Amino acid sequence: MTSYKLTLSIGYVNGNREEEITVEDMGYTEEEWDELTPEEKDLKLEAHWTDWSNNYIEGGWEKED
Repeated sequence: MTSYKLTLSIGYVNGNREEEITVEDMGYTEEEWDELTPEEKDLKLEAHWTDWSNNYIEGGWEKED
């Protein structure tokens, strides 16, 4: 089973998160994953990481007068 480690850090002690995911967690079978090019895999992993990391980050901006 192919797996990847996702990491996120905000620069503070204990301000990090790690999680191991499999291709199945991303909605692919091993066979489907193996058919993707390395570039396609990178794009899928980047999109999954972005979605995953947004679950742990809050923030925003507002104009101050």
